[in-house]
Amino acid sequence: MKKFKDEVRLAKMVSFILTIPIPVLLFLKFEEKFRNGWEFVPKAAELLPYPFGAFLGYTIDFLVLWFVVLIVYVGVWQLGTILFSNFFKMFYKAVNIQKC
Repeated sequence: MKKFKDEVRLAKMVSFILTIPIPVLLFLKFEEKFRNGWEFVPKAAELLPYPFGAFLGYTIDFLVLWFVVLIVYVGVWQLGTILFSNFFKMFYKAVNIQKC
């Protein structure tokens, strides 16, 4: 049981380190579109007076953008954890078989 926990802990660490560039790359990709006027909520600027509508529209865009980036990042991190934990289990089994 302890070996299994160590494998999962190691898999989480490796997966986390390998997935660090994902949110940065996703944010840079969407941030360019965001700066060029791509809006999730274009009606916010029309419904409220000038400074509030523009602020609300861009704030919602920014929050939705970060929410999407976070969901993708966590999903890839968990998928990587599953794949790496299976890899480390097979690796430890192979090492134990060779020791015998």
